[in-house]
Amino acid sequence: MTSEQKNQDKVNRGRSLSRQILGNDLDLVNKYASKYNSKPKGAGLKRTQTYTAVPNPYANYGGYGGYGGVNGGYNNNNNFSHGYGSGSGSSTGSGYGSASRRKPRRQPSNLINTSTLSQWDQNATKSQEQEMSAAMSAMVSSYQTRLNDDAQFLDEIQDEAEENEDFAKHERADEWTVKEVCFWLNKIHLDKYIKGFRDQIIDGSILLRDLDESMLINELGIKKLHVKKILREITKLKNKSTKLKKESNDTRDELIQSLRTEVEELKAKNKSLNQELQQLKLKTKSSSGNLFGAGYNGNANNNFNYK
Repeated sequence: MTSEQKNQDKVNRGRSLSRQILGNDLDLVNKYASKYNSKPKGAGLKRTQTYTAVPNPYANYGGYGGYGGVNGGYNNNNNFSHGYGSGSGSSTGSGYGSASRRKPRRQPSNLINTSTLSQWDQNATKSQEQEMSAAMSAMVSSYQTRLNDDAQFLDEIQDEAEENEDFAKHERADEWTVKEVCFWLNKIHLDKYIKGFRDQIIDGSILLRDLDESMLINELGIKKLHVKKILREITKLKNKSTKLKKESNDTRDELIQSLRTEVEELKAKNKSLNQELQQLKLKTKSSSGNLFGAGYNGNANNNFNYK
C-alpha cells in the first residue's frame, strides 16, 4: 500500500492517531508558521546592534541616568552606543569617578516603549518588527519541528498496528516495543503520558517487570490520580502475558518439585528414626528379661537354703 493510499484510507476511516492526539496543537502551530514564514528572513538586527537613527531622549540630562559623555552611554550627539563613559553628563567625560572604578551597568533596552515611542522613525520601527518576527519565526519553527516529529511517531504506530495483527497483543506484552507500549497507553485513554514513556524508552519488559508506583510518579511524571489505574492495567497484562505465565508456572513447578524432594527426605529420615526406635525397644526388652530372670533365681536359692 502506497503512502497516498494509506492517507486516503485514514481519511475514509476518520482522523489519524496523530490528529486525535495532537490535532489542536498542529492546527495552531501551522497557523502561526504560515504567518511568520511569510516574513522576510535575515532582515532583523541582532540584539547587539544599535539603531543610530533613534535620537537620544536623555541628551539634555547628561546621558542615561546622569552618566554619559562622548565615549559611552547615550551621548549628546544623539547616537546610541554601548557602554558608559567616565563623565557625569559633560561632553568632556570629566566628573563622577573613572570608568575603571565603576561597575558595569546594564545596557539600556533598545525596544520601543512609551517614553521613546515618538523618537522612533519608520526605518527603526521596521527593523524592530523584522527582528521580533524573526525571533517568533524561529520559536514557532522549533516547536513545529518537535510537533511534527511526535505526529510522525504516532502515525508510524498506527501504520504498524494496521499492518501487523500481533501488534500490541496482550499475550506478548513482555515483548512489546516502545511503540506498542505507547499504543497501549492510548487504548487505556492515558495518551497524555506517551511522550514520557517514549523519552524514557519504556518497552514491554520494563513495563511489566520493573515499574512501580514510585517510578511512575518520580521518573515518568504520572499524576497520583492515574497511578492506580496504570498499575491495575499492568496487572491485567501480567495475567494475560504468555511468557510471564510460563515463567510463573515454571517457578511453581520448581517449588512443587523442591517441596516433594524435601518430603521424600523427611520420609527417609522418619523411617531411619523408626528403625532406631525399634532397635532400642528390642534392646530394652531384652535387658528387662535378663534382669527379671536373675532375680527369680536368687529367690529360689534363698528358699532352698532356708528349708
